[in-house]
Amino acid sequence: MKGLRWLTPGLGIKRWLFLAAVGSVLAFEGLGLLLPFEETLNVQRYGFFKQLDGNIDVLVGILMVGAGLGIFLWGFSRSTRSILAALAPNEKEDDIEDYLLERVYNRRYLEKGPKIIAIGGGTGLSVLLRGLKEHTSNITAVVTVTDDGGSSGRLRGDFDILPPGDIRNCLVALADTESSMRRLFDYRFDKGKGLKGHSLGNLLITAMSEMEGDFYSAVQEIAKVLAVRGRVVPSTLSKVTLGAVMEKGGIIKGQTNIVSQREKIDHVFLIPKECSALEETVDAILNADAVILGPGSLYTSVIPNLLVKGIPEALIKTKAVVFYVCNIMTQPGETDGYDAADHLEAILEHVGANIVDYVVLNNQGVPNDLLKKYLEDSSVPVAPARDKLEKMGVEIIEEALVDNCHYVRHDPHKLARIIMEYVPHSNGVNINIPSSADTNNG
Repeated sequence: MKGLRWLTPGLGIKRWLFLAAVGSVLAFEGLGLLLPFEETLNVQRYGFFKQLDGNIDVLVGILMVGAGLGIFLWGFSRSTRSILAALAPNEKEDDIEDYLLERVYNRRYLEKGPKIIAIGGGTGLSVLLRGLKEHTSNITAVVTVTDDGGSSGRLRGDFDILPPGDIRNCLVALADTESSMRRLFDYRFDKGKGLKGHSLGNLLITAMSEMEGDFYSAVQEIAKVLAVRGRVVPSTLSKVTLGAVMEKGGIIKGQTNIVSQREKIDHVFLIPKECSALEETVDAILNADAVILGPGSLYTSVIPNLLVKGIPEALIKTKAVVFYVCNIMTQPGETDGYDAADHLEAILEHVGANIVDYVVLNNQGVPNDLLKKYLEDSSVPVAPARDKLEKMGVEIIEEALVDNCHYVRHDPHKLARIIMEYVPHSNGVNINIPSSADTNNG
């Protein structure tokens, strides 16, 4: 019997369970001395307790109940602590209960959080997810699959799979043990024939794809290993190539080629054009409380998802509130000279309808040392263009969102917090749990 496995030698539990049982019996016997009408309640005294004089019953009963409860609680506490120590072996003994209680508390609350769809790719989407997971576990990350450069591009060509890089970033961002997993999954080999340039996470996803027989199943298995809060899904399971029609009329194929041309883009398209989204992705958008587009590369991370059949149609039909998180800086080769309204206009032109309710803008200055580096690459802060945005029928949310790091990126916790203030909940409840990281960055 499975229950008897708790009695296996070496678990450090039996003695405490026995002690808890002794305490229960002692408290029960003491209760029998205190309760009137014992025969009506079928509480029978036996042994020497039956011989006690009634005048002593109350005093002895109180002592027995108190001692029994104390022994029971001690035994139960120690057996529970033994179990918790096995579940959290890296925590100090004094911190184990607090650690697991916090995990359970957050998990139960996060399950009640709003249903959010985050659409994008690259570093921007993973930054957003890192903040969102502190507020809800009902997250579906829809990730672009057009990357054809670096490790992802090589694995895509060698193994005929979807590019794993952006998927990897999102899985790690939503992992419960993000800090340790990020170091492992992001580890990049700097030598070795065939290995140089590959990240370990990309290789693990590729290996799982070979084992499971398909990329989607591999991603879901990796998600289980990482205890991901939410779901990560590719925008399509079709092997697509990104193409772009340039302002001067030329056509360029391949994401890497498009960016490297440094020529103004008119619009982008997918090859093949008839690629479809997963049914679960469409259903998730239709039933969401909120949809978030970006942040991330406009033409190579955000818009490619909106070209997949089923996604733009669902965005037009959904009753969810839709946010667009505008980039802090322009991106050379994609959005040179673009202001916030230009970013939004490009999205709406590709979708064919005004689907955005809120545009999230950064109103914090970029530190001079960082700004200098970006200016050298012709990247400048995106102008807010508030008047133009208001004429486009969207509401503007402005906040100081620059992260304090070596790159100009959104602070994940500030970004998630400001968005959550505007997210309606399908159950009429807004969940906003500040994390320790949020407190430190706020």
